[in-house]
Amino acid sequence: MDIIEILLDSYTDFVKFERLATEIMLLEGFGTITPIGGLDDEGIDAEIIKYFKDKTERIIFQFTIQENVGSKITDTIKKLKENKIDFQQLIVVTKNEVNNVQKYRTDARIKHTINLDIFEKATFIKHIGTNKSLLTRYFPDAKAQLNSDLFERKSIFSSSSSDALEISLLKCSLLFTFNPNVDGKRKRLFDHTVLSLVVAERKPISKVQLKERFKNHFGKEIEIGEIDATITRLKKDNYIEVENESILPTQATVEKIEGSLSKINSSTKALIDDIITKVKKNSEERIDKRTEGIITNNIKQTLSAYFRLYGIEYSQEKKFKTSKESFKENNDLIALAKKSLPAKLSDFVIYSIGETLNSPTEKQTETLANWAKAFIGAQIMGVDFKLSNFQATRISQKTFIIDTDFLLYCIVQDCSLSSIYLKTIKELQNLGCKIVIPEEVIHESIKHAEFSYRSYNYFKTSIDSIDPIVLEDKIGNIYVKGYFKAVTSGKIDSSEISFKAYLENFYDKERPFAFMKELLLTIFLEKIAISGISSLSTSTVPTEEIEELTTYIYEETIGTVKGGYRTEEENREVAKTDAKLFLATYYLNSKIEKSDEILSGSHYLITSSTRTLRCASKMGFSANVISKPSTIINLLEKIGQFRPTSNEIVDLFENPYLIDAVNNSWNDIKALVDAGVSLKGKNIIRLKWDLDAEIKAFIATQNISSEFETDSEKEKTTEYISFLRNLKSKGYTLMPEVELLEAKISELEAEVTTTQEHQEKLQSEIDKFGIRRKKYLERIKKGNKNK
Repeated sequence: MDIIEILLDSYTDFVKFERLATEIMLLEGFGTITPIGGLDDEGIDAEIIKYFKDKTERIIFQFTIQENVGSKITDTIKKLKENKIDFQQLIVVTKNEVNNVQKYRTDARIKHTINLDIFEKATFIKHIGTNKSLLTRYFPDAKAQLNSDLFERKSIFSSSSSDALEISLLKCSLLFTFNPNVDGKRKRLFDHTVLSLVVAERKPISKVQLKERFKNHFGKEIEIGEIDATITRLKKDNYIEVENESILPTQATVEKIEGSLSKINSSTKALIDDIITKVKKNSEERIDKRTEGIITNNIKQTLSAYFRLYGIEYSQEKKFKTSKESFKENNDLIALAKKSLPAKLSDFVIYSIGETLNSPTEKQTETLANWAKAFIGAQIMGVDFKLSNFQATRISQKTFIIDTDFLLYCIVQDCSLSSIYLKTIKELQNLGCKIVIPEEVIHESIKHAEFSYRSYNYFKTSIDSIDPIVLEDKIGNIYVKGYFKAVTSGKIDSSEISFKAYLENFYDKERPFAFMKELLLTIFLEKIAISGISSLSTSTVPTEEIEELTTYIYEETIGTVKGGYRTEEENREVAKTDAKLFLATYYLNSKIEKSDEILSGSHYLITSSTRTLRCASKMGFSANVISKPSTIINLLEKIGQFRPTSNEIVDLFENPYLIDAVNNSWNDIKALVDAGVSLKGKNIIRLKWDLDAEIKAFIATQNISSEFETDSEKEKTTEYISFLRNLKSKGYTLMPEVELLEAKISELEAEVTTTQEHQEKLQSEIDKFGIRRKKYLERIKKGNKNK
C-alpha cells in the first residue's frame, strides 16, 4: 500500500479527485449518488435524494483535497446554512488523514444539529488497493511519477537545508520507525546508516566510495569488511541491489521510504488540523484564510524545531550546548509559534500546542512518538552509528547514579513517568549495569516529603477547581503530584484518604531514613547499591570546586518555584548536594579518554535537570556526565533492549508551550480559586484575556495590607460579592461553600422586609463572606512573600 500512500499524498487534480471520490462512494454502498457539476456548488459536490411515501431525505456530499479538514467542515456547514440548503446528512470525503472523526461528528450534532459522517484516506487506500482499475485509470503514470520524485520530496518537518544526506538520514529513520519487522540491534543502526548513504547518492555507488563518504561525512574510517557484511544483510532483506560493484536502492525500498514519508506527512497534517481546530474552539473567534495559513506555518516551524532539538540531545557535544541554552531555545520555540500573529491569538496557539502535547489522542500520540523516534534515529546515525558503548561487554561495566528527581518518580508510582523510569532501571540491571542511590539523594527525597505539606496546602483548594492539565503542570512536589493524579484518576477518594495518609506510604516521621531505605530496597528488589557520595570515588574532589559550583547552583535555585518554599539554609544544602554529585561523577570519568561516542564514560548521573550542567559550564567543565532519562530510554529502544509504548515516549516530552501558557496565567488563576471561583473546564487563556483587568482591579480594591481597616470591611466585602456575581454572569461557577453563602445572601436581599431580625440575618451572611475574603487576602499575602 506504500505506493498508494505516495500517490494520494501528491494528488492535486481536484476535478479528477471528484470523479474518484464519487466512485469510492459507490463502492461504499451509496449506489444512487449523483455528482453536482459547476464551480458554484453551494457547498454540494454530490447528493442522494431518497423519496418516501410521506417525506424526502437528502444526503449531501462534500469532496475536498484541502489539508485542514476541520476548516473545510466548518466552511461547508456555514455555506449550506447561508444558502438555506435543506438536508438530513452531510458526508465529507477527503484524501487526507483525519483524527478525531467522532469529535467532528459530535460537534456537528451538538452545535449545528447536523448528522455528519467522514470518509478519509484509509477508505481510499482500501478500495484502490483492491481495485486495479481505479489505480490504472486515476494514476496512469504512477511508476514514472514515483521514479521522477525519488527523494525530491521532504518530510513536513524537514529543515530548509538541501543537504541530501540529512534528508536521507531522516527518511531512512522514518522507514525503520514504520517497519516493525526490523530487528532492533546495534548492527542494524550501522546498516541503516549505510542505506542512508546509498539513498543520498541518488545514483549507483561503490564500496570504495561508501568508505570515502563515511570519512567525509562522519570523520570515521570504516573497513571494507564491515561494509561487505552490511551490504550482504541489506541485499538479503531486499533493501539494495548490487550490479558490477555498483550499489543502489531497490524499487521496493524506494516505495517503502516514500510510503513512510507519506504516512507521517499525512498524520502530521491531521495533527496540525487538530491543533488549529483547538485554536478556533478556544479563541471562539473567526479566523480568516490568511491568518489560518500563518498559524499552520508557525505550527510546522515550531514543532519541526522542537523535534530537531529532541534529536540533538543524542550528540554529546551538542547535548551539552543545548543544556546551557535550553531557556533561550524554549523561548525560540515560543517565538516561532507566535510569529506574525496578534498577541491574543498567539496565546491561544501556544496553549493549543501545549494542550495537544500534554493530552494527545491515540492517533496524535502515534504521530508524535513516530517523529521523536525518527529524529532520534537520524541523529544517532549521524553521530554514533555503531553505538559501541552498548556492546554487552561495555554497557555492563557502566554505573548509573540516580539523582533525586528521577528517584522520586520511582518512589511515587502514581505519576505518569513512574512506570517507564522503573522499567528503565530494570533493563539497565538486566544489561549488567550497576545502579547506585547516594545516601544524600535519599535525604533529599525525605526533605521533599517534609516540604510536601507546604505545597499541598498551597494547592489543595485548587484540586477540585482547576483543570488537571493546568494543575499537573504547576505542581512541582512529586508527592503532591502523585496524590493529585491518584485522586483525579479515581484511584483514591480524597474524602476517604487524606494527603497525610497518602504520604505515610513513603515517609515515616519517627525513622525517615530507615523507612525510605527499606522502601527503596523493596521497589528495586535489593538490586541497588546505597552509599554516600564520598565513598563513590577514591579521587578527592577539590573543596574549592565544590564551593564554587555550589554557589552557582544556589544562585539559580533560589529563583525557582521550589526554592521559594525553602529557607536559605535548605537551598544551600540542595545546591551543595547537586554540586558534590556532579563533581564526584565527573572525576569518576576523569581517566576515560574523551570520545564523541554516545555514553563513552564509565559513570553517569541520571537526572532531567539541566541546572547543574549549566552551572558547571561556567566553571569550564566540558565533559557531560549527566544523562537524561529520555536519552537512556530511547537508546535502549534503538538497540532493541525494550519497547516503550507511544504513550511512554510522549510522556517523556518536555512541554515548553504549556509551561509558558500556565505561567503567564497562573496569578489570575490562583486569585480566582482563592476567591472561591471554580475554573473546572475553563480555558486559561480565555480567562486571561476576558478577566485580566477585572481581576487586577478587584485585587487592588481589596487593599492587601498587614492590617484590616474595620470601617471599610463591609464595603470591601460587598465589592467581593459583586465581583463573584459578575463572574457568575459570565458563565463561571463558584465553589460549593461560596455558592451557598452567595445564594443565602441573594435570598435575604430578595425579601421585601426591613425588620431588625432580617437585617441581622443579612449582615450575618455578609460577615461570613467577609471572613472568607480575609482568608483569601491572607493567602495572597503569604503567596507574595514566597515570590
